[in-house]
This record gives sequence, C-alpha cells and structure tokens, in this order.
Amino acid sequence: MPEQDRLRAAGAAIRRLVEERAARNNRVPPEDVQTAAAALLVSLWDAAEKHGVSPESWGWHNHLPQAALNTIHASHRYRPTRRATRHNGVR
Repeated sequence: MPEQDRLRAAGAAIRRLVEERAARNNRVPPEDVQTAAAALLVSLWDAAEKHGVSPESWGWHNHLPQAALNTIHASHRYRPTRRATRHNGVR
C-alpha cells in the first residue's frame, strides 16, 4: 500500500478510537495529537508486518492504534521530568 494510503488508513483508525473515547467520556485529544498518532501508527504497522503481524489480525486493528494514540497523547500531556531512579542517582 502506498505511504499516503497507509497514512489515510491510520488516520481513520485513530479517528475511530477518538470517536469511541468521546462517546464514553467526552474527552477528545487535540488534532495535532491525532495527526502524530496516525504517523506513529504507520510506523507501528510497518514494524508489525516485519514481525509477521498481518492486517487481518485483531491486534492490527485494536492494539496498535490504541498504543499509538496512548503514546502520543501521553507525551503531549505529560512532559518528561527528571525523576529519581536507582539508575540516575537523583533523590
């Protein structure tokens, strides 16, 4: 599938999720979050294909779009801060 078609399909998958979420709790991520999530979803689909996950699989249509939207939305809502971990010594 050409890249532009994949991006359109990813955008449709993200919009479907956003509409489902909006119906449940009236929270809709901003348009820039949806666009970035669609771009990430295209990359996830590419990686999934390399690992034998096909467009016919349940995870392709459910898990991957959800992962893309959650990841991008979280990165826009929660800016990284330097938290204390046992690895960086911050206390």
